[in-house]
Amino acid sequence: LRDDAALITDCWLRGVFRAMRRPPPQVVNYEGHDLLLGEARFPIVGGGPEAVERGLDEIEALEPAGPDGLAWNWIGGATSTGSIGETEETIWGMVEIIEGEVVLTANSRERTERGIAMLEEKLGRRLGRPLIEYMDLDDLPVAGHDSGGPAADPLLSPAEQVAIIHTFLDRHYEETISLPVPALGGMSPREASQSKDGRVALQRWLKQLENQEARQAADSGAKPYDTQWLWEELNMTDLRE
Repeated sequence: LRDDAALITDCWLRGVFRAMRRPPPQVVNYEGHDLLLGEARFPIVGGGPEAVERGLDEIEALEPAGPDGLAWNWIGGATSTGSIGETEETIWGMVEIIEGEVVLTANSRERTERGIAMLEEKLGRRLGRPLIEYMDLDDLPVAGHDSGGPAADPLLSPAEQVAIIHTFLDRHYEETISLPVPALGGMSPREASQSKDGRVALQRWLKQLENQEARQAADSGAKPYDTQWLWEELNMTDLRE
């Protein structure tokens, strides 16, 4: 496990960085619309919140959601669940009364515009002109992030990713060359470098490391880890072919 620790972590880091470089998937809702959080805030200008609440209760497409009676699910009709004879209602959005405003939220521009038209038609002059805002997935706050300051860019450049991997390998091999290695008969690389037979085994071990790094680099397209310092540190440069 000690011998394979660097290989396992190296593979894992390279896999993470490859995934980070892939373009994000296209995310759509049930109707195929691009996923976009839409919010429309209507000021209540006529009749008061109680009258607006009664008006929302009368809209057939809205169903009460929550115990306080100030939230409604906007139901978009029955859709199949995939099981024979089974259907369920698709929720297109939500309508709430919050601090003197009617707030509509939906997950696409098309649904938001459809919901705005529905509320304007059903409630008429009770509502003022809406304030509309859209937010895509990249704009959504990350859980645990302090929204009071600028968000750090989570993506690293390919060069920065390679630097992280190589720094890890530097530290790993700095420790490993002083520890027993089964491939060297239980000797540490430093000990193996002191005898003729040990140097032969150590040459094979170093070449395996070198080839391993070359394969990893070929698979990822990144710059390979330079093992030259290991050969020099262990006084093995005369056996490096």
